[in-house]
Order: sequence, then structure tokens, then C-alpha cells
Amino acid sequence: MFYKTRNEKKVLNQGFTIIELLIVVLIIGILGTIIIRVMNVRGIQAKSRDAQRKKDLNTISSVLEWYFADHREYPSNQNDLIPNYINVLPRDPLSDVSYLYDSETYISPARSSYVLVAEMEISTSADDSYCGNFASTLESAGRLGRDPDNCYLFSSPTSSIVPVVR
Repeated sequence: MFYKTRNEKKVLNQGFTIIELLIVVLIIGILGTIIIRVMNVRGIQAKSRDAQRKKDLNTISSVLEWYFADHREYPSNQNDLIPNYINVLPRDPLSDVSYLYDSETYISPARSSYVLVAEMEISTSADDSYCGNFASTLESAGRLGRDPDNCYLFSSPTSSIVPVVR
């Protein structure tokens, strides 16, 4: 409380004006927008799902190698792994479809090696294992939807199909 003179009434500073409050809200809104754009929440979620896809392919690959050790060939179908080698096969975290597995169509002799394929959401997630010409084969078969450059191929150690590293 401030008094100008003894004879004058009290002049009280009651709070902020509406203009001051609007300016503060505007500044907070601008800062919030900048922070959300920098964080790129969708991009972080997509990278997380891509990492999950790579982990899933590694899991399936390990199970396939166990199967190969027992049978001296890879299964013709991923479902042959259930329940003796794995209880539930991993599925794509976004589309909930099974990963592409093949041990016969593109392999010679049949069941001597395998390929596992996942389609990444972010092209840089597939940089360490690019499908190369194999992507066009998968695309024509209707197995790649969004972008053939996002194809991530994982093959058996004995596979003649070697991923092209970009």
C-alpha cells in the first residue's frame, strides 16, 4: 500500500491488468509450441517402434537358429516355431501383422537359409540393413506399403541374400 499524501485516499496496487495477463499467456503459448516442435513426439514414437522391430527380428532369428540346430533346416513357416521354440511370435508394433519370413521362395536350396523383413517408419532406421533389389520383389508381392527405402532385411548367417548397406 502506498500513500501519496495524508489527505488523499489510499492508492492500492490490486494486481495485473488484463493486457499483462494476455501477454504472459501469449509468451507461454509461443514457448510451448516451440518446445513441442523441437521434441517431435511422433518422430520419437516412430523411432521407438523401429527399434522394437529390430529387436523382434533378432528374437525371431535366434529362435530360427535354435530350430535349425535341431532339424538341420529352417521351417517353411514361422508358425512351425510355436509352441516348442517360442510361445508367441512378435508382430509389428504399429500394424500388428507378422513380419515377412521366407525360407523357400527366394532361397536355393529351399529351407537352407531364411530372410526376415520389416518395414521401418523412418528411413534412417533401415540404414544398417537395406533390402536393395529385394525391396522391389517385396513391393510387387504387396508386402511393402509405405516406402521401399524403409525396408529392413535380416537374413540367416548362411544366406546368399546379403543386405546392401547404404
